[in-house]
Amino acid sequence: MSGKDGAREMVILSLAGGIIVLTLVSFGASAHSNVQLTDRLIVGVPLLASFLLGISLAVKPGWMRRLRRDAIHDADARPLNSPGRGRRGHHPDCEHFRPHIVRVGGKVLCAGCTGLALGSVASIGMVGLYALPLMSMPPPISIILVAIGTALVAASLADSELFQARGGERLFSNLVMPVGFFLVAAGLLEATGNVAYGLAGVLISFLWLDTRIRLSRRRHVRICRSCGEACKSYLT
Repeated sequence: MSGKDGAREMVILSLAGGIIVLTLVSFGASAHSNVQLTDRLIVGVPLLASFLLGISLAVKPGWMRRLRRDAIHDADARPLNSPGRGRRGHHPDCEHFRPHIVRVGGKVLCAGCTGLALGSVASIGMVGLYALPLMSMPPPISIILVAIGTALVAASLADSELFQARGGERLFSNLVMPVGFFLVAAGLLEATGNVAYGLAGVLISFLWLDTRIRLSRRRHVRICRSCGEACKSYLT
C-alpha cells in the first residue's frame, strides 16, 4: 500500500476509529439512557447534512474543486490527459474500469457513487424516522446496532481493498456504508444517552468515508499502472 496517497495512514486511523466506537459503546452504555428529541436533532442534523453532501458529490464529483484542490479527491472529476480517452460514469472508457460502472435505464453510472447516493437517500429516511418522538431504541438494541453499523462499514472498506467486485456488487457495498454511519451515530447516542458520543460517531464516519475515497483512488492508480495502454489516466 503506497504511502504517497495517504491510504495506509487512513486505514490505520479507520481501524482505530472502529476500536474507539466499540469501546465507547461498551463502556459508555447506560441501562437507563434518557435521550430527548433535542439530543436526536443535535446528532441527526449533522448526519443529514453529511448525507446531502454525499449525494451532491456522488451526482457531481467536481463541484468542490474550487474549494479544495486535492489530487486524491479530484482525480475522477478533471479531464483526462489523453484526448482520445473519454469517460463513462466519470471513469476512463476502458475495459479495465468496466467493473466500476453500472448501467441504469440506458445510462452508464459510477457503481461506487451510485451506491453511496442511494445509501445516503435511504439514510436520510432513517434520520427522519429517528426524529419521531414515538421512536424508541432500548440500550441493548442500540449496542447491537452500533456493532452492525461498524461491521457494514468494515465490509464496505474491505471490498474497496481486497476484492474484485463487479458493478452491482460494488454498488451494494457502497450503499451499506451510509447506513452503517447512521447506525453507529444513532446507536452511540441511544446506548449512552450522551450527545458527545453520537457526534463522535458522526466524526468517525467522515474518517471512514475519506478512507474509502483514498482506497478507491489507490485501486484506480493500480489498474492504470498495470495496464499496457498509453493514456495512464490516474498516474499524474
